[in-house]
Amino acid sequence: MNDERILDLAPDADGARTAAQAARSMVEDADPEAAFACELSVAEACANVVEHSSSGRLRVVIRRTDARFSVAVCDRGEPFRPGALAGMPAPEARRGRGIALMAECMDRVRVVRADGENRLLMSRRLRAPSGPVALEGRLDLRESTVVHRRVSAALAASGGSLVLDLGAVEFIDSSGLAVLADLHREAGRLGGRLAIVAPDGPARRIFALTRTDGFFTLAATREEALAAIAPPAAAG
Repeated sequence: MNDERILDLAPDADGARTAAQAARSMVEDADPEAAFACELSVAEACANVVEHSSSGRLRVVIRRTDARFSVAVCDRGEPFRPGALAGMPAPEARRGRGIALMAECMDRVRVVRADGENRLLMSRRLRAPSGPVALEGRLDLRESTVVHRRVSAALAASGGSLVLDLGAVEFIDSSGLAVLADLHREAGRLGGRLAIVAPDGPARRIFALTRTDGFFTLAATREEALAAIAPPAAAG
């Protein structure tokens, strides 16, 4: 995976939120802690520009590979050189946590001045989620790409055997079903099995309607799904 987004935004609260949401969308397949850390760091970096820079421009460059998230938050305000990090401010402090939060959340944070820009550069190593992957909401045309990327990364990390829990999914259409079929085949290519938790309800109906309940490995509970992907016991 190699993905990049370049955002030219107004240096205001809406621009800061847009950048943070873009960061989140690019790491939704990573473990929840890393996804939160990346979104928070971009939000704090952009808030610094909004609050402290006289620049009329906010440029955010977000890059993602399988293993790393990196971002450059750029503005054309006065040269900015943060002092040495003194750690997190006291609990009663109202301000001053931005850079400290970034340093806490990211593996690397630095500021450079180049081509008339302040560039706050950050990066963090990512890892795929472990254990069962639970989805919620809708699995439709809008969400299918994100779901495919997230579950595919988890399959690769697990060696091909994974439990996918659809118990909180309220709607699946044909595009969502196609993604599940792709993931089922991907698990097989990796030498494993994808077991889908689909209790009676919306998630289960699509399999019955399309007569694909015999194609997928379906289970009513996580315990059943985990048993379905467990390696066979060695003969005594």
